[in-house]
Amino acid sequence: MSRRSFIKAASRSGARVAGRGRALKARLDRGIEGVAWVGGWVGLCALVVCALAWCLGEGHDDLVKWTVLALLLSSLIGWRLVNRGQQLLARRMSRLVAFVVFFVLPSACGLAVWLEAEVARLTGYTPPHHPFWWFVLWYSPTLVAICALAYFKRMAWPRSRPHFWRAAGVLALLAPYGLLFAYLVLHLRVEALEGPLHETLTGLGRYSLVVQLLLAYFVGNVAE
Repeated sequence: MSRRSFIKAASRSGARVAGRGRALKARLDRGIEGVAWVGGWVGLCALVVCALAWCLGEGHDDLVKWTVLALLLSSLIGWRLVNRGQQLLARRMSRLVAFVVFFVLPSACGLAVWLEAEVARLTGYTPPHHPFWWFVLWYSPTLVAICALAYFKRMAWPRSRPHFWRAAGVLALLAPYGLLFAYLVLHLRVEALEGPLHETLTGLGRYSLVVQLLLAYFVGNVAE
């Protein structure tokens, strides 16, 4: 086989492997979104039941735990809607730009936070007040907010006039996700979650770490 033929064959083989990899990732993404969608609606129904129980004066320690778990599950709907907003924005960009905006930069920011001391030593940028660290800390949360806003605008104000009830429905579906995002990512003080969330995670015992990792995945980033 000539060198040119070998290069062409290797190129075709690489393209096939890359295509299979993209197809596999697409199937995985659809599977995760499907599970999140079903789990989110189960959590939302459970949250309604818990709210009714609270209204009827049935509040006790177990109900607090179940309410928090229902909130965690129902937030998966908001995560899926944020992903829909990301897809709306990505369609307006080239593949390369979307790849950089939604994958490379969030991943790089996450890695920089994880290796903060080493990055500070190599760059000389002292955390947390250097502009570089402001970008690292706020890029991903800002991106999540922009994606949520893009989906909200698409549903609530698609053309020349707003749709009030659709807007209210989207806000209601985004609310559990927004509450967790504000508390876990933006570190805002949310009194309703201060104690119950930590108590619930403690009560989960060995499953607590798994739940925390899932929260970091679903609430902490928007990278594809």
